[in-house]
Amino acid sequence: WTTFSFHVLHILTQIDRMIAIVSKYYAVLILQLCITRCFGLLSSPSLEFKPASVRTKLEISVHFTTDRGLGDSDSIRVRLPGMTRGECQNAEGGDILDQTNVLVYPSSVWKMYWSEGSVGNSFADSYITLIPKIGQVIAANTAVSVILDPGNGILANCQTTDVASSPVFTIEDIVEGSSIDIEFLDRTTILGDCYFTDTTLKVEPARPKLTQTIEISFRPAVAILAMEHVSIHMPGFTNSDFTGT
Repeated sequence: WTTFSFHVLHILTQIDRMIAIVSKYYAVLILQLCITRCFGLLSSPSLEFKPASVRTKLEISVHFTTDRGLGDSDSIRVRLPGMTRGECQNAEGGDILDQTNVLVYPSSVWKMYWSEGSVGNSFADSYITLIPKIGQVIAANTAVSVILDPGNGILANCQTTDVASSPVFTIEDIVEGSSIDIEFLDRTTILGDCYFTDTTLKVEPARPKLTQTIEISFRPAVAILAMEHVSIHMPGFTNSDFTGT
């Protein structure tokens, strides 16, 4: 029994060593993956919009620093919620796929694709994709600036002045699967207002000095959240008894 016990302990010891070796191997492997992936980010992102006003074709400047080299197989996605190529009448614009008429600087380095969002979610899913042209290599730690001309027809559907409800813009390295939020202070504030379409007001009976049923309908260009309010100005209407009290 003594010998048997010794062999069992010896085997267990060898197994423990094997587990330790395997664990060490996986720890090294995970560390290596982390070195490869965790640092494959784009740093110091910022956005500029000119002019910083709604429903005006914008010059959009995208700035970031590469933490790894980029080539023509890489894709950088910049999510621009609230942006559209439509006419800002609760209607969608079109994508940009054909590179013939794309206006981007430096045009010798970058291709730009535009993906139009959905009017139903206030264009929350709009984004641009930037791809280095064939043969282009952008070294790691390069400060990159890409400028999109107003001629591309991209504009802001509504304002982004309210920090709490402003959309979150992000920049993503598609190949590495990493993304960074572009914080409010790192992008130009878009000034202006929002709007309604398909507005109607029905009054029944349509006669003065009678209690009336009022039906109001509209289609907002941006989501209306809880605790927000919509004001309807109705000059000439009153809830008094027409006696001046």
